Amino acid sequence: MANLKDIKNRIRGVSSTHKITSAMKLIATAKLRHSMEAVALIRDYEDTLVSAINWSGIDLRKEKIEGIAEFPWYLTKEKKKKPHVFFVLGANRGLCGSYNSMIIRETLALARKLGQDRDVLFIPLTLKSSEYFLKNEFDRTKPLPGLGFSNKHDYMATASYVVDQTMHWLEGKEIGSVSVVFGKFVNALVQKVEHFQLFPFFRSIADDRSAEEGRAGGRKGILVEPSFVSLTKSVVNSLARVKVCRAFVESDTCEQAARMTMMDSAKRNAENLIDKLTLQYNRTRQANITNELIEIVSGTNAMLQE
Repeated sequence: MANLKDIKNRIRGVSSTHKITSAMKLIATAKLRHSMEAVALIRDYEDTLVSAINWSGIDLRKEKIEGIAEFPWYLTKEKKKKPHVFFVLGANRGLCGSYNSMIIRETLALARKLGQDRDVLFIPLTLKSSEYFLKNEFDRTKPLPGLGFSNKHDYMATASYVVDQTMHWLEGKEIGSVSVVFGKFVNALVQKVEHFQLFPFFRSIADDRSAEEGRAGGRKGILVEPSFVSLTKSVVNSLARVKVCRAFVESDTCEQAARMTMMDSAKRNAENLIDKLTLQYNRTRQANITNELIEIVSGTNAMLQE
């Protein structure tokens, strides 16, 4: 028979866990609400920026850009003899269920698809992805210098830093192409892995945004000032940063959603365990009382018989 004191201590311990998970669920829910607003804003901003490009007369077709000497090679071509870089965004904290594992599995699967002949570099941009790749893929992991893992990111500033560092590596011909892997927020219960090619840049524009027209160009007859080259460079600079910023915001929102779901599940499990332990405690207590009554009655009968 279980000891009443032990059962009571277990109930007290599980109750403490229940309070912690309930508080964490409330915090994650509040953060998720703000993150969902940020996701909606950054998606609208990116869509509006792409729409403005498509209507501005800027012709971003790959074959148009390749013939202009002022544009660097990495906007339209990739050097397959150089490593392909995966920027990996997961969560910055734990207690997110399988969210981090989902991101890591997809990243490794994408790396395998490139084949053994292509070198790969993993550059984790969040704390948990960094912990995994530095431990398990140390030879193929290259941390980004100067990148912190704070929960209070200025995501646009961080995205600008990531893009600037990437362009520096590309200009030095240290890497050949770049992809970004992150979690895309669908709803509070569903997060899926998404990736896009950051460089070569024009391929990603044509693949993602130009299905209707069949190209990433605008309308003819519009005068571009000060020049097509300078305006296009500015567009590329802005859109690359916005795309990376959206990846950060989406990833943060997925983290909060996954944590909220995980803490809700933990809270429910704690409640069920408390109910079971309370029932066990009451049954054990009742059994102890019954045994004591039986002993008293038996002792009384024995005394009367004497």
